[in-house]
Amino acid sequence: MVGRERAPNTLSLHPCWQQFAPPGGPLLYAHRLTGEVSVSFPVVPEAGTCGGMLCDHVGLGKTLSVLALVLANPAPRSFFRPELLLPRHDAHAEEREEGEEEG
Repeated sequence: MVGRERAPNTLSLHPCWQQFAPPGGPLLYAHRLTGEVSVSFPVVPEAGTCGGMLCDHVGLGKTLSVLALVLANPAPRSFFRPELLLPRHDAHAEEREEGEEEG
């Protein structure tokens, strides 16, 4: 998954398609879900296909694997838009202000 996230603009076959090379014939591409067959290379959606699905049985560590992946690959600074970040909220500031007004 990480390799696909780091190189989203590389030309690769969409995960829903499978390539077949019949002997003496052109390359064929079959859609795994619909069964559609094409002789042309399937175009990947404009946004790219990044990420994936993590499907395991209960108790095999999916949560720990995802947390380790997130911590090992932090987002670059350019990912965050400063205008969307909210200022820190001091939960006790209101209580202190009320105390100063009374005293």
